[in-house]
Amino acid sequence: MPPFASRIPGLTRQLGFLLSALPVGLYFWYVDRFGVNVPYEDTWNGTLPLLQALSRGQLQLAALWAPHNENRMLVAYLVNLAVDSSTQMNQRADMLVSACLLSAALAVGCLLAARTLRLSSLWLVPTALIWMGLVQYENSLWAFQLAWMLIVFLTLATLALIELVPERWWGFSLAVLLALLASYSSLQGLLVWPLGLLYGVAVGWRPLRAGTWVVLAVVATAVYGYHFGAVQPPPQPLLALREPGQAIDFLALLVGQMYPFHRALLGGFTVLVSLLAAALMVARGWDRYRLPLALIAMGLLFDLMVTEGRLSLGLVAAGASRYTTYNLILLAGMLLGAAAALRSGVRAPAASRMLAAAIFALALIQIAGDIPTGLHQGQLSYQRRSAGASLLLHLRRATDAELAQDLFAPSGQYVRVWTPVLERHHWSLFAR
Repeated sequence: MPPFASRIPGLTRQLGFLLSALPVGLYFWYVDRFGVNVPYEDTWNGTLPLLQALSRGQLQLAALWAPHNENRMLVAYLVNLAVDSSTQMNQRADMLVSACLLSAALAVGCLLAARTLRLSSLWLVPTALIWMGLVQYENSLWAFQLAWMLIVFLTLATLALIELVPERWWGFSLAVLLALLASYSSLQGLLVWPLGLLYGVAVGWRPLRAGTWVVLAVVATAVYGYHFGAVQPPPQPLLALREPGQAIDFLALLVGQMYPFHRALLGGFTVLVSLLAAALMVARGWDRYRLPLALIAMGLLFDLMVTEGRLSLGLVAAGASRYTTYNLILLAGMLLGAAAALRSGVRAPAASRMLAAAIFALALIQIAGDIPTGLHQGQLSYQRRSAGASLLLHLRRATDAELAQDLFAPSGQYVRVWTPVLERHHWSLFAR
């Protein structure tokens, strides 16, 4: 082989990693450009009271453990407090930490993809474009949503430990620790347990280890729910079964938020294609496709959880941008699975090629509309948060309705009560 030809694989690998870094850089630029250092929504009644208690030396474990809506956020609160206490509650710092966590999760996912699927590094480029999509602007530009990015990272890190040290008890113990950290960061952190079991069985866990994992999952879930109390909105068990048509519409809209148009149609189609792709991967040797299956399951289980919990609020509740993060991961898993199936060296049946083509089309549609949609929504978010910051600086002239609209719905009075705390401690936009 000529000298230059022998260097082509290495150059291709380097090019793939270089190009996949561009979406990460774009994401950080996006946060830096559109992030505003002002508390928003759940930060007011979530992080801020805890930070004040910490500053007084009065922070107690009970406050960290107390539910926030349907979430126990002990670990996420600790991370938030660590960042906020060292940056004078700079909300942009929280956003940048979130970006680091999402990027680290992508890096772990790429490592697992290279190890299990043997794909060219060039396939990391569209994966990174989807994973770091700007349509998840609500999570990107909202400091409180650090919790969700933390869970994504902890889940991928748990799968990596199961993959890299499947026979070592110390590796298993560390995976359990990460799973527990994810579990007590928010409700969807509990999804790490079924995903870990799926992945562990795929790498060859013996019955004792799998059984231990299941027992620990039951205990962790029971501890999570013990003395939980009332949540908002009040749960309506099995509402999806009583209203199947509305549930299907909700699910389609939920998944479709990552697309720029025809959201319900594309969302429903994505769910159908993902189920078909998962069935095909299971039929063709599912242990090889353990990473795509785990990513698809992660997205679908999250969607089912949101549908069950938010269906009572109506279809409008499915339109929140913050739900797109898990569906971008779902689409990334579909893309990796399709690419691996076509590059397996075995000629795929016609039906498999058609399914892969549908997945590639969904990925292209998402990528094509992502940046324009994200930039537009980022600008709107920047204007709204900047207006909210101006209201805080001129609090006496602001009305409760204005405060509720731009900073903390539905109670502008809550903002009026807590803004003097920010000013007294020189936190957030009042920092010196």
